[in-house]
Amino acid sequence: MRAKIVIDKFGTTRTGDTTEPPPGGVTARRSNRDFAVKLDADASYPALISLIRTLRAVDGEMTLADDTASPMSREELCLKLAHRAFAIIEGQHEDLFMSDLEIYTPNISAIDLLPANLTRLAKLNFNNLDAPTALMRASTAKIKNLVSVGQNRSSKLCFMTIPEAIDWPAGRPALEQPMEEVLSDPILKWLSTAYEAALAIRAPLYQHGILRINAERRMPLERVFNPIAPPGDRPTHFRVLTAAAVSGDADQNLIII
Repeated sequence: MRAKIVIDKFGTTRTGDTTEPPPGGVTARRSNRDFAVKLDADASYPALISLIRTLRAVDGEMTLADDTASPMSREELCLKLAHRAFAIIEGQHEDLFMSDLEIYTPNISAIDLLPANLTRLAKLNFNNLDAPTALMRASTAKIKNLVSVGQNRSSKLCFMTIPEAIDWPAGRPALEQPMEEVLSDPILKWLSTAYEAALAIRAPLYQHGILRINAERRMPLERVFNPIAPPGDRPTHFRVLTAAAVSGDADQNLIII
């Protein structure tokens, strides 16, 4: 990453010497292994996602201006940025979804109630594995309704595998096509926020909240994301594996991607 960058409200990144972010934007500065970020009070969704993507390649101690939790790790900062991005998209579409995102640990409050299918996915350890070996390990775990997300050479997220029949979103998206071409805007942003966070955090994530399945049904949702992003591997080989469960669906027949 360049020593100093500015990200505008449209998510466009450029070099810059200013310490103050542009309206709706972000500034980031690297000094040795330290990394300092400053967000505009109204940092936009595209700016936040662009910063999360930038942080994939950054390690070391990080500070976020005006945040009492600084300094923090890359994982902590990316999670905080994802929370802000979710707050924007969910604030605009409260009728569609609301959720919380956590780094999965054995100590999460819902661990005892998490469906076994999601627990198996969360516990898959892909450390020190190349992408093909990690995918082979995932295939032997027999995760039901598993979704695999990757990215093309233009770094656009794509569905690589999804179940044959799904209940949400309406209509089965085409595979290996940019998500922006196969999903409506709010669903695109809501899903891709978690995928981008998983790739940057490089650890399993747990999402829980409420999802509007259709015009008549709003139901509690749980989802686990487990990224495959080996250091030094090509980004086109990266994957985020995810599976979801809907509480109150006694037969577990609803398939959410």
